[in-house]
Amino acid sequence: VWRADGTGDPEVRLHEGMLDGIAVAPDRRAFVALGAPTARLWAVGPDGSMSERGAFVGDPDTRTVAAAFSADGELLAVTDRAGGVWLWEVASGRLRERLGSHDARPEAVVFDDAGRRLLTGDVDGMLRMWSLDGASRKRERRLRGMIQAIALGVDGQLLLAADDEALVGAPDLSTTIALRGHRAAIEDAALDPSGREFATASDDGTVRRWDARSGAEIGRLDHPDAVNQVAYSPDGRWLVTAAGAQVRLWRRDDPHVVHTLRGHEASVDVLSFSRDGARLLTASMDKSVRVWRVDALIETRLYRPPGKGLQEAFGGCDVGRVAALADEGLLWVWACGEPGPPREVRLSPHHVNELELDAGLTRGVYADEEGVWEIDLADLRKRRIGVHPRRGWRVARSPDGRRLVSTGYDRTARVWDLEGAAPPIVLAGHTAPVVWDAAWSPDGGTIATIGNDTSVRIWSIGHALESTSGGPVEIAADRVFEGHARGAKTVAFDPTGRWVLTSSPDASARLWDPRGAAPPVVFAGHRGMIYDAAWSPDGTRVATASEDGTARIWRVDAPERPQVLRGHRGEVGTVAWSADGRSLVTGSSEGIVRVWSAEEGLTTDILEVGGDVLSARFISDDAELLIAAEDDAVRVWRPTRDAAIDTAALLSRLRAATTACLTPREREMILAEDEAEAWARHG
Repeated sequence: VWRADGTGDPEVRLHEGMLDGIAVAPDRRAFVALGAPTARLWAVGPDGSMSERGAFVGDPDTRTVAAAFSADGELLAVTDRAGGVWLWEVASGRLRERLGSHDARPEAVVFDDAGRRLLTGDVDGMLRMWSLDGASRKRERRLRGMIQAIALGVDGQLLLAADDEALVGAPDLSTTIALRGHRAAIEDAALDPSGREFATASDDGTVRRWDARSGAEIGRLDHPDAVNQVAYSPDGRWLVTAAGAQVRLWRRDDPHVVHTLRGHEASVDVLSFSRDGARLLTASMDKSVRVWRVDALIETRLYRPPGKGLQEAFGGCDVGRVAALADEGLLWVWACGEPGPPREVRLSPHHVNELELDAGLTRGVYADEEGVWEIDLADLRKRRIGVHPRRGWRVARSPDGRRLVSTGYDRTARVWDLEGAAPPIVLAGHTAPVVWDAAWSPDGGTIATIGNDTSVRIWSIGHALESTSGGPVEIAADRVFEGHARGAKTVAFDPTGRWVLTSSPDASARLWDPRGAAPPVVFAGHRGMIYDAAWSPDGTRVATASEDGTARIWRVDAPERPQVLRGHRGEVGTVAWSADGRSLVTGSSEGIVRVWSAEEGLTTDILEVGGDVLSARFISDDAELLIAAEDDAVRVWRPTRDAAIDTAALLSRLRAATTACLTPREREMILAEDEAEAWARHG
């Protein structure tokens, strides 16, 4: 028995030898453990402590198989391998009666809600209903294949699931309706908490939902593999399924909303929600038991485009819309709070590498193989601003929104007047084919560009804006900075325009003075490529994300001692600051989004998504995060912020209390110490 928070002693010896199963009492204060010929009753205290309350022994020459408590917890039914069905009084431990026996092993057993009937099903397909109030003692019905599940719905409506068929019917078996649709064996069945519908899981790769009264199919969830487990959440809003090692959480009223829980390495055989529905327990043939915080997932709004190849997410419900850019030039737009499929916007017949949308998601700019474009998302009118030779790559609007810079494959960046009053300005001088990115200074008078020639170039465009030549105006860079060993991938001015930040696959980030008056500042220490870099809102710090599995916070005035954010197990590909500068968010290749306290460098919340995190950023005044992931889903997540926890004091105590039991590398990973601190405290 484990505490859900992972603390305490997880183990108690319930039996000598193999444990055959466990049944939990309705009040969750007791459970029975099955092993050999004995069913042992255990009480569980509020603190998780356990004490044995009694033992029930039926046939001493066989093993117990299955057990169930009555709804009031007063009776316990136990079946054994010899086919016996035993009824015990829990409080006294007295055998009330041996009801009878099956010819084969009964592995399914359930009481009705009133405790007047008991139903048992065996591996040969025989269902027996035992009356416990002195009426007709037994009714029976044979199904095709081993009985996998029995459940009772509203008004006692009965669900039966066997290998090759599923039935709903009256509780006395007088009438039944076959549930038709599965094309392979049924592995599991579950009843929703209201008793009005059932779900069945099958080897045909589907979970099907059925009306409990009519037996009509009312929904279907498709999987790529055979499905072996299904369960409803306590409020009935969600279904959880297991197909091999993959666990999925589905919203019942919108099957397009599905979360994938990854981590198990073998078939998952147990699914169980906590009573409040906040946690989900899974048990697997990989010998692990996992407890998942599904409340965060359930409260996460999920938007999944119909197509594949998600690239980026935009907007948020604070502006009323969420949008997703996908492969093949498609933009999908959802109106928050409105059900139904997203609106499809065809931007281009070609791939669009980058799209920039305004804050209200009303207008956008982008580049493709045919030109540089502006689109009005209200009426879908597109306007070609110009043509970037050999294809445009990235675009960025000026701070005042009047101009646009595009980068491309022709060794240039180009500045376009969105009002059409001035000719384009050609920023020429890069010596390698691709100019990767460009950034505007806060006043809109300067542009910084980076390319795969490893240079950083600074361009003052004020004088070029005054040209009246009528044709393109070509200008040279004011300054050219060299220093990166490999071409930079990101570029950004700080909020004041004092510095230009670049980051590179050479494992460094650098600050350049665009006026050329100060030497560059080098942020060195990552052990792998830097994928992303971002300024803090006040411009005093820089955050970087790296292939080495860490993010780092660097002070501009003290670059030699960065704060290292450890905890990711995969490459960290994205990093962003909150608007107040107190928090950061990172996303990694193992599908984990982490929120960090920028002051202490500690994780304050975690969300697991299905695949590499493409982007994550704060929205809604820092209350929510907008996340795009490689599972082709956009998520809007509201992380928790528990102000009652003094994380700095907790970290200090952990560092002091934990010495030689952790290696220096483990101290770096777990306790967020730098290399020197880790070696010193390791002793």
